Amino acid sequence: MKKIISGLLTLFFLPLFSIAQDHPTKFYYPNGQVKGEGNLDSLNHFDGAWTFYHDNGAKKSGGTYLHGKANGCWFFWSPQGNLTSYGWYKSDKLDST
Repeated sequence: MKKIISGLLTLFFLPLFSIAQDHPTKFYYPNGQVKGEGNLDSLNHFDGAWTFYHDNGAKKSGGTYLHGKANGCWFFWSPQGNLTSYGWYKSDKLDST
């Protein structure tokens, strides 16, 4: 009986967990270069670590999102690959540099 109940609970809850998981995604420029890559949450908000690129392929920015809002330390680079700035974000607002 325990195995039957356990199996039924697994069948019921497993799809809920698979729907709620983040999924990796990439966005592209018209020239085929990757524009950004990271995870989207179940509501298609940016979530977790994200990296964005200039259209020449050089890294443009990188940081972390929490349910669609920038959080934590973000770094920004020039198209030539030089670090130009960084700052700390809380709920999508610059908190300090």
